Amino acid sequence: MENLPRDCILDGVFPIGDDVFIFASIYYDSVSVHIRRFKKYGKTYYPTPEGITLDPRWIEYIMRKKKVTESLEELPSGFFPPERHIQITSENFTNFTFKRIKYGPDNEPTFKEISIFREQWAEMIEKYGAIENAVIDNVFLYMGFLTAYETFCEGPVENALPFSLDVSLGQRYLTQILKKSICSLLNEKKD
Repeated sequence: MENLPRDCILDGVFPIGDDVFIFASIYYDSVSVHIRRFKKYGKTYYPTPEGITLDPRWIEYIMRKKKVTESLEELPSGFFPPERHIQITSENFTNFTFKRIKYGPDNEPTFKEISIFREQWAEMIEKYGAIENAVIDNVFLYMGFLTAYETFCEGPVENALPFSLDVSLGQRYLTQILKKSICSLLNEKKD
């Protein structure tokens, strides 16, 4: 994400506090969620090095409790994969450090982190549904439904379409069916 004028925040970009933004993006065909601090110059916000990139599953785990933690026992732990990739720490429970851990080819860890205040974490939890929808929208935006279907289908896609549809109309129909099916599965998972 490039420079960000505060008065025209894009869909799918979620401010938490005055200088931290959460947004989803696609990188090498997979969706990532970014929590990044920006610095304001004039009316425009510019990204700083302070921030982390997360797998969407980690965001779900962080916000699953629906409240900001108040003790060491409540800090999310046992992440999948366990603590090898993300840690959340706090000394006073008024601010929290989210640390992203990556391992290089030599198995040496490198770290990226961002510190947020308690109010920012609460705001992030409040916006979780919208963040989740932005992740799903990014998946649908870049996913080739037809290719995905053909990968899992033994025959040509035309064989799986209703006879009354031509191929181009059938591809649109297939896209709608797949999107509805995926949304249905995601909604079942929530319940």
